[in-house]
Amino acid sequence: MVESTVIKTIMFSIILGSAGIVLSEKFRIPGILFYFAMGILSGPGVAGLVNPGMLGNGLTVMITVFVTIILFEGGLSLDIKQIRLLRSVLFKDIVLSVIVMVSVGFISAKYILGLSWEISLIFSTLIVVTGPTVVKPVIRHIALGSRVKNFLNGEAVLIDAVGAIFAIVTLEFVLSRHEIILSIAGFVGSLFAGAVIGIGSGFFIKYIICETNIIPSKSNSFFTLGFVFLAYIVSDEVIPESGLLTVVIIGLILSTMDYREKKKIQSFKDQVTRIVTSILFVLLSANFDVRHLEQYLTDGLIVVFIIIIARFPVVFLSTRKEGFNLKEKFFMSWIGPRGIIALSVASIAAFKLKAAGIEKAETIEILVFMLISVTVLLQGLSAKWIAGKLNILVKGDRNLIILGVNNISLMIADKWSSNGTDVLFVDSNKKNCQMAEKRGFSCCEGNALDPATYSGIEVDDFMSAFAASDNNEINIIFCRFLKDTFGIKNLFTVLNEKANEELSEIIKNENIKPAFGVRNNVDSSLSWDGFLSKLKERFSLKKQQLRSFQISCREFINNKAGEYPLPDGVTIFIVVRNGIEQYIYHDTFELHLNDEIYVMASSESFDQLESLLCKAPG
Repeated sequence: MVESTVIKTIMFSIILGSAGIVLSEKFRIPGILFYFAMGILSGPGVAGLVNPGMLGNGLTVMITVFVTIILFEGGLSLDIKQIRLLRSVLFKDIVLSVIVMVSVGFISAKYILGLSWEISLIFSTLIVVTGPTVVKPVIRHIALGSRVKNFLNGEAVLIDAVGAIFAIVTLEFVLSRHEIILSIAGFVGSLFAGAVIGIGSGFFIKYIICETNIIPSKSNSFFTLGFVFLAYIVSDEVIPESGLLTVVIIGLILSTMDYREKKKIQSFKDQVTRIVTSILFVLLSANFDVRHLEQYLTDGLIVVFIIIIARFPVVFLSTRKEGFNLKEKFFMSWIGPRGIIALSVASIAAFKLKAAGIEKAETIEILVFMLISVTVLLQGLSAKWIAGKLNILVKGDRNLIILGVNNISLMIADKWSSNGTDVLFVDSNKKNCQMAEKRGFSCCEGNALDPATYSGIEVDDFMSAFAASDNNEINIIFCRFLKDTFGIKNLFTVLNEKANEELSEIIKNENIKPAFGVRNNVDSSLSWDGFLSKLKERFSLKKQQLRSFQISCREFINNKAGEYPLPDGVTIFIVVRNGIEQYIYHDTFELHLNDEIYVMASSESFDQLESLLCKAPG
């Protein structure tokens, strides 16, 4: 009977977790909201489909295993280049979060809720963390600047590991009554051991995968996952509780791997992480007795809102003189939802404190549950609205997927990425991909029309696509594929001299815009005339660069879109508006006063253009 209940509990957790993932994708709402609801409704207090209590110590074991996977995937998903740029602000943020949140949490729990110092102290350490499992879904579909996104994602992953270790060390201090000096030494030792073993393990895995043929390519993901668990065990044997940081460090190091190898591992880990996160949330939610909320509801909500407000000075102080504006700081302060790590460690803490005979141990779970619920609901559902009100949403064509690596597309990518937006190339030619990667760009090698080529890629982060291959039909099919498969709406293509009337009709119906708007004087139904070939010829004769001009002549912009009096041989590639909005230029694009246009032409044409626009080139 017990065995049957355990099997049913695990299977229903998987079923409900999978359903939550599907609903989250369909409605673009953080999955945690569905996991919570499903866990509570399926738990012993309601439907009785999921009974985590029957798992006994097995629940704690599952928490440890799943948290290890979640933290590793979080480290792997980070952009290490951006994290290096933000290392100063992230370090200050983590240190201040520990100091401020622990102080605020302890005082609030002890003097507002009247809890014992033991419960108050452990609770205060648990509220330090945010969490990638809730932060990433909240900001995934919001057009934020890359620095804001990287700060929130980087903070969530790094502080998860540090906060979890801190909370577990504090729990051991409370249970064993160690001297505080020994506990601090244990915390520092855990961080040191985790960092050292993580660095060594990460570089070892990277060497085996990238520099040798010992592991078959198709088995890299399984080898990596197994070694991550081995590193966790070794680290925890050396110094208890250091394994969590170890797996994050391994993930960070592997995030610097060759893009093709990283993509395979990341795709596998992303799928595993999503399902284990959903299962864990369902189990922990089902294990929570909502009847306990009534006793602490009013005072608990007061404490929760104090914690939310306490994040503001942490972010404002840590980002001081770091290049963030006031509105960005406010938004980053507002976005601090707590996630699975806080709930997982809270469950472990409550279990151990109950076993030690400490009263009101369940209060920790209640308060953390309330904190997660309020922050995810309040901040998650309001994030896009607040970003819009603060006017920090990035406008323009934003992150760009480019089909085809060539001189033209690389030229566009160089300028595009210089403004902080991301570029992803797709090409079936290995040498072309290597050329793009040498220039610092990510490149998916493979069939651009196969969804598997994009596995491991957050395609939702990309809003625009630019097809720059030699094949007209492939360019158009590529744009249609991204539109139908991933919902990308800003579609641009270049077409060579073989383009015909039929293709013109297709791109019009599909709302695909001929990039750069070159007109054909012979056939007005088409807006190109051997454009790609002409550009390649120009590149082959002499190295060309984009030159910028600012439009300050009203007479010039008074012309209709597509009818601007450009000198012969002048091609507009990119338009920058308000200093930050980037657009691919096309025939129907309407230029504004003070727009900055990036063009390529002969020196004679540049002189003519300069006089037309009333401003010297930038």
